[in-house]
Amino acid sequence: HLLVLLYAIFFRPTCKVMWKVLCLRPWHLLVLLYAICQADIDFLVLTDLHFDPYYGIEGGAMQCDGRPWVAAHGQIGCDSPDKLITSTLQAARQVVSSPAFILVLGDLVRHHGDYLPGGPVPTAAEVMEQIHSTFPNVVVPSSSQISTTNARGGILAAMGNNDMNPNYYLNITNGQVDNPYLQTLADAWQLTLFPDERQSITRQGCYVREVLPRVFFLVLNTIPYSRNHKPDTTNVDDPLGQFAWMQQTLTRVRSKKGAAYLVGHIPPCVADYGKQVMWHQQYIRTYMRIVRDFR
Repeated sequence: HLLVLLYAIFFRPTCKVMWKVLCLRPWHLLVLLYAICQADIDFLVLTDLHFDPYYGIEGGAMQCDGRPWVAAHGQIGCDSPDKLITSTLQAARQVVSSPAFILVLGDLVRHHGDYLPGGPVPTAAEVMEQIHSTFPNVVVPSSSQISTTNARGGILAAMGNNDMNPNYYLNITNGQVDNPYLQTLADAWQLTLFPDERQSITRQGCYVREVLPRVFFLVLNTIPYSRNHKPDTTNVDDPLGQFAWMQQTLTRVRSKKGAAYLVGHIPPCVADYGKQVMWHQQYIRTYMRIVRDFR
């Protein structure tokens, strides 16, 4: 645990922004190490599954459009076939058979998902259903008898750029009314969303859940902050009002003496593969200011 933690803190210099967040004071480090060693909790993180229902047949994405010689479980240059998704989830279940909660951090759908019939949303819904069917013991709203004010685990999903239609595209509304595209994604994820989370995700694309007693996950919609986001909304200081929501939510978590984890698809750091900052600078500054206020 110590080696993994020290690696994460000291040996990822490309994530220059996250470096500042992870510069823990010595007593913070001791508390974190104690919590890790004392915890007896298993959870699962899935990201960038990129399911392509047309893999190897006409309509497939990337280099796998109608090529019958492609490998059954996927290959370089292609997105993921159904067999790869299924075997990945089955392997995960062998390692973590009953996770306390599951984080799904976006890009459920293949590249060029806008060319799929119905766009990327039906494919995203199919992947979420497959995750739930693989882990039927994970609490979801239909099976939960737990009060909405208590810890409830479950499946938490963030939006990735390839879950947009088209890639990186999201019309920005004011965060006070339902956003049409976010509403369609909420419908696709309805199996995993608790009723009190639905309004937040349909208006802003974000929500908060207490997964364990006094342990809260804020699932952020990072699409509007990306340098690749379209249409250009850099004239908007707080797209979808999410920064204001983040500040209010962290204030509530602090009042409950809880711990908060911020998760999303696109991090506010330098990309390893492109060596480019992934967020617009103005949004990095706002995000970092809020994080520093609650350290």
